[in-house]
Amino acid sequence: MNPVAITVATLTLTLTLISHVTCFPYLHGGLRAEDGIPLDTVASDLSDRLTKMTAQLQAQDVLITDLKTRLASVLTPAVVFTATFSRVDIRGLDDQQVLKFDKVLTNVGQGYSPDTGLFTAPEHGTYIFNVHVARHPSDTHSCVEVDLYRGLQHHVTTASSCAINDTRASKMAAFQLEKGDTVHVQMRSGDLLLGNLHTSMSAIKV
Repeated sequence: MNPVAITVATLTLTLTLISHVTCFPYLHGGLRAEDGIPLDTVASDLSDRLTKMTAQLQAQDVLITDLKTRLASVLTPAVVFTATFSRVDIRGLDDQQVLKFDKVLTNVGQGYSPDTGLFTAPEHGTYIFNVHVARHPSDTHSCVEVDLYRGLQHHVTTASSCAINDTRASKMAAFQLEKGDTVHVQMRSGDLLLGNLHTSMSAIKV
């Protein structure tokens, strides 16, 4: 049972018992509290206190419910996704090609499409994007460069891996998006990537 209901029921029962005591003719007016106040006055005072306590408890109950709702909205992002490749070897890539991460690990809000490689903002807000790329170990000569696009506009050169020992790169970017805006990762140079969990794209609405 709700704590508010239990408290109200207990105090109501107490007032009922007091009222029954004060209704007997041979006691009414003669039986008094220890401080000399008649029991009907005590009952009236308790009734007033019960009304105030009930209102306070109900207000606290509303406040607790509101805080739970706010906390849930903070702890559970409305939009978040992570996608990677299902294959290890990603070959035959062309410059300006949109990377279609086909293995979706998380897609709360259904903003990312593995068919197009596009993330479409389901609602207005600020989004944080993370992109990780890995050059294939068999590729020791060419550079791997990918860009992060908002719509058709180039925003961030995500990775530029050219040195022999420089096989991985990552970048984070924040975008203020309107509902319907798109973001994607696009090849700039290179034709071979190390897929699976090594190359990925993620975003979260903050």
